[in-house]
Amino acid sequence: MRNPPWSHDENILALDIYLSFRNNGGVKENTPEFWELVERLNRIGELHDLPRTETFRIDNGVFLTVKNFTNLDPLNPRQE
Repeated sequence: MRNPPWSHDENILALDIYLSFRNNGGVKENTPEFWELVERLNRIGELHDLPRTETFRIDNGVFLTVKNFTNLDPLNPRQE
């Protein structure tokens, strides 16, 4: 069994934290806001009774998803 794909709402939450930290060197895994996001995503999964494995929205996966927005950001210097 695999974890379900990220929902639209989950991606919006990840994008929000990306944008909040974009001008401050990017989100770091040791910030309270990052851990609040991880907890919120897991609560969403429980609320909607999504099929989940041990790796459901763990910190590494959440961090990777947030960092992936860098590649889509037109204000990212690497995109110019």
